[in-house]
Amino acid sequence: MQRNSTTYITDCSGKVFDNGGLNGNYQLNSYDTLIISTLNSDYIILKLQSLMIESGYGGNCNHDYLEIYDGAGVNNRSLGRYCSANLLPDSLISSGPNLTLVMYSDALTSESGFIGEWYC
Repeated sequence: MQRNSTTYITDCSGKVFDNGGLNGNYQLNSYDTLIISTLNSDYIILKLQSLMIESGYGGNCNHDYLEIYDGAGVNNRSLGRYCSANLLPDSLISSGPNLTLVMYSDALTSESGFIGEWYC
């Protein structure tokens, strides 16, 4: 994911990670969006290998988070907001050929972020 941008991908599989890259911490003060819109698929499966994102007060993912939406954009149903205190299940499956990931970070703390993969 690129910092403060929206990226569109149409591939049916690939790796996904925060704006810190595979080995760095994610950047502060960012709002990054990745929209996966596959062609000729019925669903997308997302699996995360690692997730280390600042939790915030009471572990509510209210400082930094990865939020995942079931569709192409943030106006679709949220499949959950995830951080170190609220871990993603083994996999998430979209109801159709689109999935949106939003990584938000505030100005306070940066951690290693997330690494995952998707396929359809």
